[in-house]
This record gives sequence, structure tokens and C-alpha cells, in this order.
Amino acid sequence: MEIPQDDVPRELRVWAIPDEARRFRDDVIVMIQNNPTPLVLPVITTGARPIVEIVDGAVVKFERLLLKQTAKKDVKLRNSGLIPVKWRILGLESLPEEFKLENTSGELKPTQETVIEVRFKAITQ
Repeated sequence: MEIPQDDVPRELRVWAIPDEARRFRDDVIVMIQNNPTPLVLPVITTGARPIVEIVDGAVVKFERLLLKQTAKKDVKLRNSGLIPVKWRILGLESLPEEFKLENTSGELKPTQETVIEVRFKAITQ
């Protein structure tokens, strides 16, 4: 890229779309006319993958309940990655009618946590 010599500042936009979860390093080398020493600008980016962990409640087990009583268990999710993660629970339509879930999708920023409420209501013997 050649820059005209009109003393107007120019913008150089550098994009990085890493395909691996690791650190990448490269250099932008600027050659200045009549100057034998190039200017080297290091560029560093970190590739990341989405990581969502079940922090608490990986196994949801309900005890026996009397008819028409409801019990609630929580499942806590955490984004342990470096990038925001969009998530959702699939297969809700196939859950038995005794089960209801609250907070079934969303977006988690890095280190953010959310709680999914799982409710069980005893409706038959």
C-alpha cells in the first residue's frame, strides 16, 4: 500500500480471524521513502473458542413428591471462555408435562454465569 505524501494521516485497518484457540503474532512493516530503516509494528491476536461449563447441578434428580406439589432445582452455567457465547436448550417440546424450564437461552459474556430453573410438578400417581 502506498500512501500519498500530503501529510494527511491515514488509517490502516488490520483484521484477524484466527482459526485456532492460540496466540498469533505478525508484523506490519512500514517503509519510509529515503529512510533505510523500516518501522516494524507488531500485531498480536488471541484466537478463542466458546466454552460453557455446568458449574452446579450437572445431574438434576428430584425426590418423590405428593400430588400437585412442585420442586425446583437450579443448574448454573458459566462462560469460561474469552469470547461471548450464545446458548439455548434444545428438545424442550419433548419434555414430559411435569417438567418446566425457565431461562432456556441467552448470551453469556466471558466469566458471566446464569441459572436455569428446572421445575417438577407431581401431577399423576
